[in-house]
Amino acid sequence: GTGGGGEGKVKEGGGTGLSAEKQEELRWLERFFHNQYTKYVLATPVKYVNVVVFLVILIIGLVLSLQLQPPEESEQWFPANHMFEKMTQWYEGMAASGEDVVGEVTLVYGIEGMDTSDAV
Repeated sequence: GTGGGGEGKVKEGGGTGLSAEKQEELRWLERFFHNQYTKYVLATPVKYVNVVVFLVILIIGLVLSLQLQPPEESEQWFPANHMFEKMTQWYEGMAASGEDVVGEVTLVYGIEGMDTSDAV
């Protein structure tokens, strides 16, 4: 019938109803999106195909992302003969123990008992 709000209908001169004067002011890319692209997107079967394709891609992405897991081994970023790899292998061979000698650190946050009454 009549009325209906114009769903799926494309106005003459593009989907935006711009006047001929306004159409001339648009750059080529803007004219493409106002005219050809809008007609393509608003074509009734095409918009449903776009939604279905998007949903299929979304579902595939969700299924594949849920199958992601961390690697079983750590990555080796350098060749085996690189100095960093040799240092890493040497360091992994050193096990920590409760008998390790550690240094004591003293941290001071302020000075107690200092007279600051004549300070500027």
